Amino acid sequence: LGANAESVIVLNADGNLVSAHTTEGLDAEQDTLIELGRLALAGASAVTEQKNRLRAAPVMAGPEGPVIGALALASSYEAQRVLVWQDARWIFVLAGVSFVVMMGLTLWLLNRTLGAPLRRLTRAVKRIIDGDYDTESKMVGRKDEIGDIARNTLALLKVLREGRTAEQARAERLEQQLKVVGELGQALDNLANGILHMRIAG
Repeated sequence: LGANAESVIVLNADGNLVSAHTTEGLDAEQDTLIELGRLALAGASAVTEQKNRLRAAPVMAGPEGPVIGALALASSYEAQRVLVWQDARWIFVLAGVSFVVMMGLTLWLLNRTLGAPLRRLTRAVKRIIDGDYDTESKMVGRKDEIGDIARNTLALLKVLREGRTAEQARAERLEQQLKVVGELGQALDNLANGILHMRIAG
């Protein structure tokens, strides 16, 4: 019978046993195969049991029939284990490939939705640290946490710009005051020296 089949039976159209080849010690299985073959004859279709280890199918005289008998066989348990392992191996391979593809897509999406925007925000913050208060972020319209950070950064830039403007104005006033004080000191020196026609600017 070979390594793949332990029992094979052939039935005629009436369901009677025509031929049987059974591995020694498996006579009870032969009775099961006969019943399975008769079921295949009655339904004119293949039937299986024990997770496809026992199989029976009608034998047709031609593509359109008639049914002239049935063939039933029992695969060896070792052959079933090999088939199960082959199926499991393909399942593992497909699962592994699917996992790798999904991980690749996930990383790509994470980089696109988080990585690249965070890098742009980092560059914008670095420019602010370097004193560039005129930088603008194009991500203030986002509705996620990155958009919140961009909007908070924009608010910080507004405060820094106002502070810079105020500091520039204070520096200009201080410069003007120092100029006036200098001219006043010069005028007092001139007055002390008898020079009375000295105009103080400001």
